[in-house]
Amino acid sequence: MFFSTLLKSLDMKVGEVSDPGLSSNGKPLDGVRILAVEQMQSLPFATQLLARLGADVVKVEHPVRGDLGRGSQPSVPDSNGESVGATFLRNNLNKRSIGLNLKDPAAQDIFLALAPKFDVVAENFRPGAMVSFGLGYDQVAAASPEVIYLSVSGFGNSGDSPYTHWPAFAPVAEAMSGMYNVNRAADEPIKVSPAGALGDTGTGLFAAVGILAALRHRDRTGIGQHIDISMFDSMVSFADLVPNYLSL
Repeated sequence: MFFSTLLKSLDMKVGEVSDPGLSSNGKPLDGVRILAVEQMQSLPFATQLLARLGADVVKVEHPVRGDLGRGSQPSVPDSNGESVGATFLRNNLNKRSIGLNLKDPAAQDIFLALAPKFDVVAENFRPGAMVSFGLGYDQVAAASPEVIYLSVSGFGNSGDSPYTHWPAFAPVAEAMSGMYNVNRAADEPIKVSPAGALGDTGTGLFAAVGILAALRHRDRTGIGQHIDISMFDSMVSFADLVPNYLSL
């Protein structure tokens, strides 16, 4: 019943201004364009929030298999009767999509040609992946100096963390932050993901705030920047356990 209701709700134009008297004012991010190389949940959640605020989000997916979230479970049938992951539907409303295999030099050329037409380029690949494609911040900034470039990963693209190149899903960052031990008795089993996919959605919130701040900064200075968001750092912030660590 829930999923049939969800499908019906998708017939609505989610995020429209509900008050007809205010619709002529537009939305805060009208005119902002985002090119997002994204999959699953952390970055797609962030860019959907920005799309609801008026940004034009173009999602870059693999041309054959698409975003991995398309095949996630649970799934529901789309308008063509094909199975689509509920995670994908949740995180990709109000977006458009193109298929590019970024391992292909021709696709890399297309991406670099598109980048100057966008205010924001965002990605949530493993650190170093976009650089290996010739599409890291330095390469994109050379083609579009004012670009705001966002990277979301498990442990960040900068710094000297020993975990930098580890793959990370939400429960990994959540567990390493210590939040699974909050309010847990010593003999009580760990409750995995007690707050749903907070590692993804919480990180997505920080990513959205980072983009909004960078857009404001560029409005004042004309200067773009690279925003580096770590899922682990985000979860440490949510767990709020630093005082406990310092007392050990």
